[in-house]
Parts: sequence; C-alpha cells; structure tokens
Amino acid sequence: KGSEQQQQQPQHHLLGEEICGQVIDLTYSKPPPKKTFRVVVKKYDAKQGLHTVSSRGYSLWKNMAFEEEVNLNKMYAAGEVAFLVGDEATPAASDQEPPPTSGVLTRRKQTR
Repeated sequence: KGSEQQQQQPQHHLLGEEICGQVIDLTYSKPPPKKTFRVVVKKYDAKQGLHTVSSRGYSLWKNMAFEEEVNLNKMYAAGEVAFLVGDEATPAASDQEPPPTSGVLTRRKQTR
C-alpha cells in the first residue's frame, strides 16, 4: 500500500509551480551513498527553473530541518523524486520532528 502511494508521478514532463504544496520523497544520489528525505515543495522560480523545498515537519538533516533550492526536473528525470499522497503526505503531528533519514546535502539553509 505505501509503495503504491509513493509511485504516483505527475503525467507531465516539466514540473513547475503546480507542484507547490506537494510532499515528495527526494533522493540525493551525490555524494554517494544515496540518501532520501521527505520534503514539501514551497515555491518555484521559473526564471532559474528551481524549486524551494523544506524538510520542516517531515525529515531532518544532522538533527535540523533544512530548506534548499533544487532542480526537481533534473532529479525527476533521474528517478529521484517520488510524490506522496494520503497520510504519507501529512506532516508530523507533534512539535517534535520525525527521526532523521540519514543524508548529506550540498546546499542548505537551516530553518527554525
């Protein structure tokens, strides 16, 4: 059931502002090994072609939430983006964020 929900992908080939608010599992393949984080898409910069994603309420990197700009179209083409639906797309109910999904990011902004 859970893997079925994660496998639903948009039918279009170019992701833009229409996916803002969507919860995704984002897999960073570099540097190895691959690491996956659950994030929400916050905004889209059409000029740069970058989406801002935030892990706040979904996952942690080094015990902190992060926000960063990523090229979701490139990551989607590489199979590194999984869109979530239903209960999986709901943030943690408590004030405490869920346990970290291990990982290393290259560009990040800490959020409070």
